[in-house]
Amino acid sequence: MGGDSPYWTDYGYDSIGNRTSEVRHGLNGKATSTRTYAYGKGSGPGGKDSGPHTVSSITQKTEATGTTPEVTSQDSHQDDASGNTTKRILDGDTQSLGWDTQGEQTMVTNADNSLTSWASWSGRSAGGSSRPSGSRPGTGGSTATTRSCRTGHAL
Repeated sequence: MGGDSPYWTDYGYDSIGNRTSEVRHGLNGKATSTRTYAYGKGSGPGGKDSGPHTVSSITQKTEATGTTPEVTSQDSHQDDASGNTTKRILDGDTQSLGWDTQGEQTMVTNADNSLTSWASWSGRSAGGSSRPSGSRPGTGGSTATTRSCRTGHAL
């Protein structure tokens, strides 16, 4: 199988430590896929700055084989002023993420318009809080799922 390392991954970094590339090699040493990471000035959604250490997009190119074509895809992320991811596109599917005023994630709306939401427990009594679940306005009556979780820590 080609010695100690029949397949491996190479990584590239810029001068401030951001990963800029990832190359995966197959059994024959040939690159099988390459990922390129974008950061900073003009690399965010709509050409806005994403910040020097905030990944705004990852482009992946998978090489063609004897049975599959070459494929290039791009995942992207959009953050609010606090650094919370508010929108992400993964494998072509868009998710919207919601956050409360304490910066804790409260919900995810998926590409199929399904909603998952949960209660955040910080700053609330051990009795918890209740959040409504059910239909969301503008979703044609689709149902929301509410999840709550508690940790073993005193609240």
